[in-house]
Amino acid sequence: MDSQKFCLKWDWFQDSVTSVFDQLCSGGELLDVTLCCEGQRVWAHRMMLSACSLYFRELLKRKLKESVAARLPKGTYLHQTPSRYIFPGAEVLVDPDDSDSDRDSLGSERGSDDEVSYCE
Repeated sequence: MDSQKFCLKWDWFQDSVTSVFDQLCSGGELLDVTLCCEGQRVWAHRMMLSACSLYFRELLKRKLKESVAARLPKGTYLHQTPSRYIFPGAEVLVDPDDSDSDRDSLGSERGSDDEVSYCE
């Protein structure tokens, strides 16, 4: 006897997930890690940080497996909160006068091929 199968497809998956991530971030829901850098605290989601950054993935997997707070090295790219960069996939503007070495180290820390360049 042949069994019939149904194909389920969610046409708006990406838009829906992006919208939910934005709501979670702006609403402060389910935040499970605190990032500390240069006197600033940023609350974030481990899963989003891990999905978007090899640097954070390794940090959270090894050094912070059980912890809820991470102290990041001075000059880490938290001049803008991760929610403005990771959740919507938006560009983040960094003042080149802050430190060229910090901007240059961003590419090596994040472990991706995304472009780091001057904005026109």
